[in-house]
Amino acid sequence: MNILVTGGSGFIGTNLVTDLLKQGHNVKIYDKQKSETYPDLCIIGDIRDKEQLTNSMRGIDAVYHLAAEHRDDVHPASLYYEVNVAGAENIVCALKKNNVKRLIFTSTVAVYGLNPKVAKVGGLQSQGAKGEAVVNLLRTLGNAGSGVLRLSRRANNMASNRPHPLNSSGVGNQKGKHFYDFCLKLAWLIPLLPCCLCNVRVNSGAPDEDSPIRPFNDYGKSKYEAETIFSKWADSDNTNCLITVRPTVIFGEKNRGNVYNLLYQLSSGKFMMVGKGINRKSMAYVLNLTSFLSTLLKYAPGQFVYNYADKPDLCMNELIKNFHSTLGGNHRINFRIPYALGLMGGYFYDILAKITGKTYPISSIRIKKFSANTVINTDKLKETGFVAHYTLPEGLSRMIKSEFV
Repeated sequence: MNILVTGGSGFIGTNLVTDLLKQGHNVKIYDKQKSETYPDLCIIGDIRDKEQLTNSMRGIDAVYHLAAEHRDDVHPASLYYEVNVAGAENIVCALKKNNVKRLIFTSTVAVYGLNPKVAKVGGLQSQGAKGEAVVNLLRTLGNAGSGVLRLSRRANNMASNRPHPLNSSGVGNQKGKHFYDFCLKLAWLIPLLPCCLCNVRVNSGAPDEDSPIRPFNDYGKSKYEAETIFSKWADSDNTNCLITVRPTVIFGEKNRGNVYNLLYQLSSGKFMMVGKGINRKSMAYVLNLTSFLSTLLKYAPGQFVYNYADKPDLCMNELIKNFHSTLGGNHRINFRIPYALGLMGGYFYDILAKITGKTYPISSIRIKKFSANTVINTDKLKETGFVAHYTLPEGLSRMIKSEFV
């Protein structure tokens, strides 16, 4: 099969091209950077160049669209939309002009937002929109309790200015007023009643492919807009095949993303834990992801969406323990920063970045992402029958030994 991989010079793209070549496919790379691994397969071009992109798609049977603006510190923010959204429109135009019927798009779990709400009432659990409805109901009850409290204060003031209805003597009035005050002060408990009586907790959920879309940043918003553009293309012809894969954070050898930055801090002894480290993270080893992507060429026409992560998920403390166990060191964390303090530091660097025009390794978004429970549901992935070649600890160990030993 003749395949075009946009963004094929990058971290995921290079590993995907390797897998596709092993399967015997003819592969071309379309990227603004020349591929270090496969320079002879590379077409240097920008996804925003519609004409060049269209010409590059001649004779192609399937397209993997990986090219994107994805860093947290992209400036100006309009670049997310110029590349991710306008680039998607250019892809559709090129697909139509070249009669290409198969598109595999790597989106992101960022379309779900940081912490999808899950409300637990007693032994029942409600996720997504229902969870939000329960949370909003509790807020409404809490606001109602606050309103009653304000009324109680007004009634208390009025009571102090008139005799008690059952006893007009001074003593009786004073005792009646004390009892009246006690009853009115119970209004303080009303905002707490929903949680006390119903055992309500609000936790992070594990969104599946049908969960509400609530991106928290421009990257997530622009990727979902691209999903919408591609969905309309797929709907326009029942012979089109669109497969959208929403990967979680990806790591692996030669990657310089967030996982590498964390491991580098650990190796240098400069790491400081923000929060308690019990938040869980869905992650994926790059060779597992590209192996899955390479299996998608045989799908029948239609639309398919899959979350991708390697299970089971690890919490931050487990990830750090895995790192030190691989290197044979002590996994004890000597210094922890409360989340609120860490977030304040992130906002400080946000302001500093705007003033100086420089980028820094710390930002409020990175602190939020680091400390959040970012777990996704992969039940639909399991239904495909795909089995990853490496476990999550094995993937981490391979990366750690490659980069830090």
